[in-house]
Formats: sequence, structure tokens, C-alpha cells
Amino acid sequence: MRRTTSLAARCVVEAAHRILKEAAFFSSGVRLDPAGFLRHRESFALGPFTITPFLNDHSAFDTYSMLIEANDRRLFYSADLQAHGRKAGIFEDFVRKPPTSVDVLLMEGTNLRQEGDPKSGKTEQEIEKDLIQTFKATSGIVLAMYSAQNIDRLVTMFRASVQSERHLVLDLYAASIAEATGNPNIPKAGFEKLLVYVPLRQRIQVKQSREFDRVSGIIKEFQLRTWYGLLHLLKIGHEAFGGADNEHRLIDFG
Repeated sequence: MRRTTSLAARCVVEAAHRILKEAAFFSSGVRLDPAGFLRHRESFALGPFTITPFLNDHSAFDTYSMLIEANDRRLFYSADLQAHGRKAGIFEDFVRKPPTSVDVLLMEGTNLRQEGDPKSGKTEQEIEKDLIQTFKATSGIVLAMYSAQNIDRLVTMFRASVQSERHLVLDLYAASIAEATGNPNIPKAGFEKLLVYVPLRQRIQVKQSREFDRVSGIIKEFQLRTWYGLLHLLKIGHEAFGGADNEHRLIDFG
């Protein structure tokens, strides 16, 4: 049983593994040695159990529900899911083709209501429209507080920035997480209208670890020299803060 539990803990999703690995460089995060990776609706055996993962729409990238079968019994664990993110179609597909004959249902829900309230939260598309209005109405810089691992929100912020003729500036941590998704459509270093700023603490981390490829790779993606990138960031900062009449905003997504 101990061996089975250990192996189960090491069966993770590939993109999530890369994200956790990147996050661990910047903090005391979890480091895993995966025995295998989950795939959407692809079953695998683990001791006496048959496990089928179902990809979720969730702000955490590459999140799965689980169907667990053993001794002719079926347990479905929903995990934390949503239907208003960038992958809402995955949730709709799950509703059309759910697991059948489930004996036990385990669910998570931070916004469940007995009567139901479809207007309790905004979709990412609605948030994008709100951001565009805020960006265009603000003469100065707009600062946004949200988890760098919320990939849906990163996409929303980038799309709103582009449509507002602004630059989205990420720190090295956020840029590394975006790169770790492995998805070429996720905004990252090298995208037009996206810049990467490396704060002092992160520069020290790179220097002490001697993992200079973390920043040299960014420079290569931009195909520009460090000084040019620095001057460009200073120009943006000057334009944002330079005017006494400029209005600045802080958006906290909490």
C-alpha cells in the first residue's frame, strides 16, 4: 500500500510539473520526481485501481478531475472546476459526456449556492472588456495583482493590453511560468507588446544560482540588447509616471 500511495503522488500532469519546477526556483516550492503524466480521458492502472483523468476549465493550468474504479465501484472526484474560464468548452464537453454509473461523487466548490446564481462571477471575456475600459480610462500606469500561475488571467491581461495599445510587463517569475506551460499560444517573452522586467531580488537569485540562461533566453527571444530593453522600460515608466496629471490604478484580483 505504501508503494501504491507513493506512486500515486508521483503521477502528475506534465505542464503542471514544469510550472511547479519553475516556481520552485523562485521559492521553496514543491519538487517532484514524476513516475508518469496524466492525459485527458486516458485511463491507466495503479495497483487495484483504474484511474481516468478529465481535463478541467480552471485558472490553474492543466487541472484534472478523476474517475477512480475498483471492485466494480466508481468514485468521481470533481476537483476544483469552473465554467467561466478560457477553457469553458472543456466543461461543456464534460457535461455532454460525463462519467456514467458513478457510485460516489466528491466535489469541491467555493461558490456553490443552493438556489444557484449564474451571475455570481464574471467570465474571463467579461473581465477582459472591463480591463479594456479601465486601461483606456487611465492616463498613467495600471498595476494588477494576481497569481502568476493563473494562466487564464495572464491571457486576459495580455489581450486587454494589446487592445488598449499598452505593453504588458511581467517579472521574470511570471515570464518563466508562462514559458513552462509549453503552449505556444500563451503570452510570453518574444510576444509583441509584452516585456519582461527582472527585479533586484530575482537578479540576485539568477546570479547566485548561475542560471544565466534564464535571462539570456529572454534577451535572445527579443533579439535585442539589454541596454535597449532597459531604455525601453525606462521610457514606458517615464511616460506612465512623468505627468503630474497622470492617473494610476491598482487592480487587485485577490
